[in-house]
Amino acid sequence: MNNNSLREHAEDLVFEQEKIGPDSEAVSVVCEADEISVDVSTGRDVFCGQVAVLEQYTDMNVRLDSTTGELVGWDIPAHEQGADSTLVDETQVRELAGGAVEIPRDAQLLEVTFEQEHAAHIATALWRHLVNGVEVEDDCIVVLVNSTTRNVVSVSRIWNDIADHEDTVSEEQAVAIAREKLPEYATGRDAQVIPDGRKFIPVVTAPESGKPVCRYVKTWTVIIDESDREFTRTVTLSIDTRSGEIVRVQNSL
Repeated sequence: MNNNSLREHAEDLVFEQEKIGPDSEAVSVVCEADEISVDVSTGRDVFCGQVAVLEQYTDMNVRLDSTTGELVGWDIPAHEQGADSTLVDETQVRELAGGAVEIPRDAQLLEVTFEQEHAAHIATALWRHLVNGVEVEDDCIVVLVNSTTRNVVSVSRIWNDIADHEDTVSEEQAVAIAREKLPEYATGRDAQVIPDGRKFIPVVTAPESGKPVCRYVKTWTVIIDESDREFTRTVTLSIDTRSGEIVRVQNSL
């Protein structure tokens, strides 16, 4: 999408969230500033625009995927302000969040938390992405609500289309692969090999030219634990559930 289309899309979001009629003569919505930056974790370009509702002296910061126009997130700083005597409950927070952003069917509500920031009470609702029960790493929807005014303060959305498949490598086989790699990843101490379920993880490859390419791989997570009372060290291996390839190694000391 070109910048003009992205600006129009960002302005439409403001009309929707601020409950402004697009034909209203009393309100002018203008995308005043914009830029495109690269999300280093996924390699995609993100359009960031600041949209001003001039007659209401309100700004809304909008983030869109610059290729598809998909919503990445938005926030309205002014909605953090204001207080009342009545706080919303968890059910109301979920309803308010669902009115601000579409919650996909494969989303699982992880938690709703409440905290006070200066004079405002802020509720945070967090959803994670599950594909046939398998978590997609880093995918989430986070919605902040002013729990006294009931205004949505911000929306953050990272949600990838994931193609699932049957596993050809079992968990037992993944553990066996990890055991074969003990001489490479363990220091010689007695190490435990602990399976930790499956997860879709982003694997980013950087070509010699052009943008990084991100693909999601379903993996078995296997932890090599060498911890004792004097020494703590774990190595987490992510093993492709189709090929058995170790696609990621994470060390923790």
